[in-house]
Formats: sequence, C-alpha cells, structure tokens
Amino acid sequence: MCGIAGYVDLAEGPSEAILRNMASEISHRGPDADGIWRDDEIGLVHTRLSIIDLSESIQPMSSRSGAITFNGEIYNYRQLRSQLAADFVTHGDTEVLLHGVDEHGIDFLDRIDGMFSFGHWDLEGRCLLLARDRFGKKPLFVSQPRPDLLVFGSEPKALLQHPEVDRSLDQDALREVVRYRAVYGTQSLYSGIRQIPPGHALEWRGGDARISEWFDAADLVVRRGEADDQSSLEREFMESVEARLVSDVPVGAFLSGGIDSSLVVAAMRRLKPKEDIHTFSVSFEGDPDDEHEFASTVADRFETIHHRVVVGQSDFIADMGRYSRIRDAPLSEPADLAVARMSGFAREHVKVVLSGEGADEAFAGYPKYQLAGLRPWLVGGMSLVPIGLAMRLARVAGVSERRVNVALQAIRQPNELARISQWFSAGTPDRLQSVFPRLWRDFETQGIAQKDAFDRAASRTEDPVRRMQFVDLVTWLPGNLLERGDRMTMAEGLEARMPFMSAPMMKIGLGLRSSEKCSMRVTKKPLRDLAEKMVGADIARRRKWGFRVPLKKWFESDLNVELKRLLGVSDSFVAAYGDRDAVDGLLAEHEAGVEDHHMVLWTILACEAWFQNRSDSVRSHS
Repeated sequence: MCGIAGYVDLAEGPSEAILRNMASEISHRGPDADGIWRDDEIGLVHTRLSIIDLSESIQPMSSRSGAITFNGEIYNYRQLRSQLAADFVTHGDTEVLLHGVDEHGIDFLDRIDGMFSFGHWDLEGRCLLLARDRFGKKPLFVSQPRPDLLVFGSEPKALLQHPEVDRSLDQDALREVVRYRAVYGTQSLYSGIRQIPPGHALEWRGGDARISEWFDAADLVVRRGEADDQSSLEREFMESVEARLVSDVPVGAFLSGGIDSSLVVAAMRRLKPKEDIHTFSVSFEGDPDDEHEFASTVADRFETIHHRVVVGQSDFIADMGRYSRIRDAPLSEPADLAVARMSGFAREHVKVVLSGEGADEAFAGYPKYQLAGLRPWLVGGMSLVPIGLAMRLARVAGVSERRVNVALQAIRQPNELARISQWFSAGTPDRLQSVFPRLWRDFETQGIAQKDAFDRAASRTEDPVRRMQFVDLVTWLPGNLLERGDRMTMAEGLEARMPFMSAPMMKIGLGLRSSEKCSMRVTKKPLRDLAEKMVGADIARRRKWGFRVPLKKWFESDLNVELKRLLGVSDSFVAAYGDRDAVDGLLAEHEAGVEDHHMVLWTILACEAWFQNRSDSVRSHS
C-alpha cells in the first residue's frame, strides 16, 4: 500500500521540484521509503508502505519496456508470475504488474485479484496508462490543464502541487457533499481534478486522453450467484480471506462484534490456528449502546489479542482539521475519525488489517433493502403517517427513532431513485436547501452518478433490491466507505484489506435473488447462516447496529460549542454558502430537544472543519 503521483509534460518535461513536492504531500501513505523516476517527458512518484518483498520491489520500478508506480496489493501475484515470460529479479507483486502490463496492456487487468491504482509508462509507445481496480478500493485522481500536460495521483493534494492544475472549488461537487456527504462519480471538490471511475482505465498518448471501462460492474446484477448452497459460499469466503493474509508483515483485523467483522476473525483463526492475531475495536465516551461487549465476546471466543480504543468529543475537536485536510474533503461520516484513531493504535502492532466493508452492499445488509420492494400503495400509506406520531409509536415499540425518521424521509420521496438517494443523505432536500440556499440553486434532488447507476441497473434487472445494491456499489461504496477506509487508514500508515469485496464474493452476493438475501424479518441471510456456523448464534442473530457515534448527545455539549466557534469565523463555509439564521435555528431546536438534527449539524461541522483547514495555497472560495 502506497502513494502514487506523477505527470507527463510534452512541452517542458518534468520538474524535480514539483515531483518532490508531490511526494511530500502523500508521504503519510508511504512512510517507509519514497522514490522518483524521470524520463524526458514524464516523472513518476512513489511513497512506499512496505508489505510484500520488504527489501526489494523499490518503486517507481522500470523494465526495458516500461516504468510503473503502483498503489495496492495483488493477492494472486504468484500465480500470475508463472504465466508471464519475463525474467524476474524481485519477489513481489509490483514487478508482476509491471511485466503483465508490458506484455498484455489493459487486458492484463482482468486477471488480477486485488486492489490497485497505478500509472504505467510505455517507453516505446510513449503512452501513459492509468488504471483503477474493479470497485474503487484504491483512489486515482487526474487533471489535464492543457492537451500536452496530464497530472495524476492518489490524492488531490498531490496534483495541486503542479501550478497549472485548477484549484478553484467545484460548486456541483460541493452540493453533492452537502446532499450526500460524499462526492460521487468522476468529480472531485476541485474544478481541475477528476477521478478515474472504478473499473476504468485512461490511456494518454501525445495529448490524446481516452478512457475505457475494463470491468462492467452492472453485469453482476444479472448473473445468478454461482453458490447455491452454504458450503460453496463458505469455501469462496475462506479463499478470499486466505488470499488477503498474504503478507511479509503481521496482519490484524478490525472487530466490531457484528456479523461481518466476526466472520473475518473466525476465518483468520481457522487459517492461523496457532498464531497471534491482534484485533481492534472502538468505543465512544458517553455511548449507552456501546458494542464493546460483543467485540470482546468474539475476541475471547477466537483467542485474539484484543485492543479497545476509546474516542471522545475532545478527540473529534482536536482531529477534525487534520483529517479533513488528509481527506481533501469534509469528513463524510462521524466514524471517519474513529477509524483514523483506531488505525493509529493498530499501526503500533500491525501494518495490515482485514475489515468487513462491502458485505452489506453485496448481501443486502442495510435495513433499507428490506423496504426496497414495497408496493406503491404501501409506500403511499406510510408517507401519510405524521412524523410525530411515527416517533411516538417507535418509542412505544422500542424501535430506534432515528431509523424510523430516516426511513420515513426516504419513503416520502416521489420515486424509486429519489428514495434510494435519500437513504444516505444527512437531511431532506428542503431542510438542506434552507441551510445552504446559495449553494442549492439549480440543484437536482438526485446527482448524475446515482441516476446513471440506476438507469444501468434498471436496464438489466427488474429486482428493486438489486437496483438499490448496484447504485450503492458504484456510488456509496467508492465515494464514501472505501474512500474513508483508504484515507483514514493510510493517514496512519496502515493497510486495510476487504475479503467480502473480492470479485467472486461480490458476484455471489449481487447475483443471489433478493428473497435469498433479505425479507421484512431479516437482512443478509446468507452471511447470518454462515456466521451461525462459524461464529455462533449469539452474534449471527444480532440486529445490525453500525458504527454509531453518540452525536445527538455530543451536539448538546462540546461539539455544540465547537460548531459555534467555527461559525464565528468570518470566512466560514456557512458565511460563503449558507444561512446563519437557519443554522442557529437548528442548533436551538437541538439544544432544547425539540428535534434531533445531529446529522445535519454534523454535515455543517464537517464542511466548516474542511473549509477552514485547507492549506493557504487552496483557500480560494471561487
């Protein structure tokens, strides 16, 4: 796991100073080593976190045919190595990727089991190939300020070190952050920088940039899962975990005590029956519903060395500015900071962790999937229920008021796409428009990326659960969860691997009929059945809880004070784009207990922390 950057300039050639500055900006991604490779037209940058082939595999790496800077891991590199004609001089996956692309070009990507983004320079053809893995586990940003100049890197801050990259803020992307807590599709928060989408590659030759899709994730929603019984799912899962244990350094795991992370730890123990396994969980000060007891139960059951990290309001206040700058965007989830803190602690013991990302999206684990196929008449009836009455009924029934409120906000939207888009929003369009009126002009309630994803899924399946899963797969996952996982772990020099996100596992999950995955009584049924066998019924039958930060309570105390402090700055985000009176009204209602506004308040706080902590070189409000 590493940081990559570079640029090709046909007019002036690469500057050593610019390349050094690019490397400095992403040094946190690779604290073990760094390197620069230059040719007449191009410079490649690499910062290394040594995981495989520790003393060799120095990057950027070159051959007689090409040069490469690579971020990620190729788990099946040993098998691929045996299929290539090259004479190898190292024992790692970087040289396998280099020679594989040298020999086969973009066609080699489909053979890879792993996560990656890379830049490969063809010495003979004078062509730059930039490529990103199937699901967007590793980031890749690109800018083309002029036809004969192309700049790329793992994070926007590296690209911004080139003086010609446009650093003005992209207003459409800002709207997406406010609406969806993340930037989806190909945009970034900077007008001159775009993302290469998951499963895509860009080939640049002589000023001509062409992007192509080498992996079509939409095919997953039309294929029947190849695993029709629990034994084949278990076999595929075990193979995925085993592949992700390939490392020359210790591997641990994030463990929440939920189904997904518990399955990962159970598989690790089966594969490593006598080795020490470090596991890590996070708790929050003042949280009455702490999951730590479940994590401890699983840790004891599989005899791991378990570490608990406790995070409080003071940590959020102290860290938000730093991690916002690392992420190059507002922190989309309160859990971002918790993941960063946990990663910093984990890095003292291991360099690699396994985590459970992707399981909910692949196997329909979110409660919202249970409501995806509701009949129109039922949706209409539920939309008529007053919010206040619904909250009172939820309290009587012992159901989470927060979840009921989120569900009603989504169900009240006018169509299926609007409902899908609303589920992960911080608030309703009307509420957010009242807070950010100057940012909201001419903004649709669904972004382009969601609409494109929905249309692609709708053309392939009539199953509403699969449609929702696909939209999440190509927007929510790469734009939010995977980006969070990459930035927050790499900020602390830690690599995270995701067994549920192997291509075969995603194919199984998305390919299963929705009735096999969820119903009104249960979510992600195949994984619950597997967990009952591998972990135990007490964990397998738990209801989904999630990474829940006690924001409601915190915004009644210290976070409330911090937000008011940030709002008082003259060049605040709200001063530039929002309505201070509307924000003050939300704060007053929240303090008085009139209505819980913690997610909207979090969005405002996250935007302020990012906006006010960008480096001076990118402070323009344009």
